[in-house]
Amino acid sequence: MKKEYILYFNSFVLNFIFSFILVCFCFFSSSSFIYGENLKTNPLVKRDEGKVYTKKETKEDWKYLIGSIMLEKDGSVKTQEKSKATVEVWDGKTFLTVFENSILELKDVKVEEETSIAVFQQGAGKVWVKVQQMTGKKADFRIRTPQAVLAVRGTEFYSIVAEADASQNRGAYTKAGVDKGSIEVEVLVDKDGKVISTEATDTTKQTIKVPEGYYIIIEEGLPIPELKPDPEWKKPTDPVLSDIPEDPMNTTGDAGTPNINPQGHPDTGTGSCDGGCQ
Repeated sequence: MKKEYILYFNSFVLNFIFSFILVCFCFFSSSSFIYGENLKTNPLVKRDEGKVYTKKETKEDWKYLIGSIMLEKDGSVKTQEKSKATVEVWDGKTFLTVFENSILELKDVKVEEETSIAVFQQGAGKVWVKVQQMTGKKADFRIRTPQAVLAVRGTEFYSIVAEADASQNRGAYTKAGVDKGSIEVEVLVDKDGKVISTEATDTTKQTIKVPEGYYIIIEEGLPIPELKPDPEWKKPTDPVLSDIPEDPMNTTGDAGTPNINPQGHPDTGTGSCDGGCQ
C-alpha cells in the first residue's frame, strides 16, 4: 500500500512539473509572437545617446528611457540637450532620428494588407526621416506640425519645428527639406493668404510639393514662400545633429539654382505668393 502511494505521488509530481513546463512554454511562445506582431506595427524607440524620455499617453509623466521600448498610439518620445533617439517603424523599414530638444508623438499606426499608415505629431525640435516603400504595400507616412502636415512616400527628409521668437521678430515656423524623393506640405491659410495653425470658417488648405534638394519654411502669419535650394547637405549612415543646417532661417541658395514657387515652377522674381498661392 505504501509503495503504491509513493508511485502515485511521484506520478502526480511528474505530471504537475510537465504541465507547468508546458504552460510556461506556451506563455512565452505567445508573448514572443505578440511582441513580434506588435513590432511590425508599433514603433520601437531606442535611446542612442544622452537623456531620452518616453510616456504612454499625453497625461502620463515622462519616464527615463534606458534601452528601448515599443511606442503605442498617443505615446511620445522626448530628447534633452545633446541627446538623440531612433524610432523604427514598420518592423525597421522606416527610421526617424530624433535630435536634441525634440518632442515626437505617435498619433496613428497601422499595417494592413495593402496599406501601411504611420502618423506622428512633431511638437518641437529636429527630426530626420527615411521612409522606405514596403514590399507589396502602399506606405502612407505623415508628420504633423503646428504649421503644416508633411506627407511622404519613399523619401528622406528633415523637419524642424521652432517656437516664435520676439527678439528676432519671427513667428513660430516649420522648416522641411528633402534629401531624396519629395514631400507634400499641406498648409492652412486665412482669407489673406497668410499661414495659420487653427482651422476656421474662412480658412483654406493649400498643398505644396517640395522636390529633392529644396526646402520650405512655413511661418505663422506670413504668406507661403517660394521653395529654396537646400545647402549641399547629405545624410551619412549615422546622422548627427550637425548634418542638419544650424541656421534654419538661412535662405541662401546656390547662385546657379533658381528658387521654386509653391506650384513647383521656377520663380520669375515676382515675389513670394503675396495674397496666397492658388
